[in-house]
Amino acid sequence: DNEAAVLRLIDTLDYVPLAINQAAAYIYTRSPRVTVESYLEEFRNSENRKDMLLRLNTGDNRRYAGVSNSVVVTWQLTFEQIKREQPRAANLLSLMSYFHAQNIPEYMLHDYNSGNIGSDERDNENGETSNVDFEDDLDVLRGYSLVTITATPGLLEMHSLVQFCTRLWISKFGSTDQWKTLFLQSASEHFPSGVFETWQQCQTLMPHIQSLLDKQPLEERDRLKWSNLLTNVSWYLVMLGNYSRAEIIVQQAVSTRTEILGQEHPLTLLSMGNLASTYRNQGRWKEAEELFVRVMETSLRVLGEEHPDTLTSMGNLASTFWNQGRWKEAEELEVRVMETS
Repeated sequence: DNEAAVLRLIDTLDYVPLAINQAAAYIYTRSPRVTVESYLEEFRNSENRKDMLLRLNTGDNRRYAGVSNSVVVTWQLTFEQIKREQPRAANLLSLMSYFHAQNIPEYMLHDYNSGNIGSDERDNENGETSNVDFEDDLDVLRGYSLVTITATPGLLEMHSLVQFCTRLWISKFGSTDQWKTLFLQSASEHFPSGVFETWQQCQTLMPHIQSLLDKQPLEERDRLKWSNLLTNVSWYLVMLGNYSRAEIIVQQAVSTRTEILGQEHPLTLLSMGNLASTYRNQGRWKEAEELFVRVMETSLRVLGEEHPDTLTSMGNLASTFWNQGRWKEAEELEVRVMETS
C-alpha cells in the first residue's frame, strides 16, 4: 500500500525531481505525523486554494510559464510549514532569495532576523543573529531541501525555482521593501573597498550585487548605503581596468552623496576621487586634473594637510601630473606628501 501511495504521489508531482525532492523532505522531516497518503491529500487540497502562487499573473511568473504546478505547490506547503514551525528560518530563506542562487556567502546572511529593518536596532550588540540561531535555522532549510551547502566552506546555494517561488511569495504576501532594504544593507556593509587584497571577495560578491547597481532606492538612508556600495564597486572595476563602467557607477555615488551630504563631506570627496581616477585611467587628463585639484583643495580646507585622505588626494594629483610628463609638478607634490607622511 505504501509503495502504491508513493507511485501515486510521484505521478501527481508530474515526475518532476525538484517537486519529488521537496515532498520527500517534507514527509521525512515531519514523519510519523505526516505520511505519503496524508501528504498526497494535503497536496490535492492545496491545489484548489485561491492563494496559490501559480495563479499570480506577474512578469516573473510568466518567466517560468513552463514550470510544473507541482513545484509551486510543494514549495508553498513546505514554506508555510516552516513559517509555523520556525519563523526565523523563513526569514533566512526570504533574505537569501534576493541573492544570486549560487555561491551565497553565509557571512552576509546573519542580519536576516532584524526586527527593525532600516533602523539601528538589531537583535544583539553586533547587529546579527547569533551563530547558534543561524545554524538552527539553516538546518531547518536544509532539512526541507530548500538550501544546500556547497563544497566551498561558507557558501550556500538554492535551486533557482526555490528562489523564484520565495520571491513570488514575498511579492504577494510579504514585504518586498523590507527584504530589499536588508539585502542592500548587507551588500553595502560587506562589499570591500576593491583594493587588490579584496579582489577574490569582490569577485564572489559581484553576481549578487549586480541587481542593485542601477536601481536607486527611494529612502535617504538606503540611498547612502547604496552610494557606499557604488563607490566600493567602482574602485574594484577601476582596478580591473573596466573604467567606463566604473565611471557610470561612481557618478551616481557622487550625485547621491553631494545631494545628501554636501560637496565637502569626506565621503563625497572619496567618491569624487574615484570618479577622477576613472578619467585619469581613460587618458582624460584635463577632467581628471580639475577634479583631483577640487578634491585636494577641499580636503586641505576641511580635513587639514596631515589627514590621510588629504595626502591621498595629493598623491592622486601628483600621479596625474606624472602621467602627463609634468615631472617637476609631480615631484614637488610627491615630496610634500612624503615629508608630511
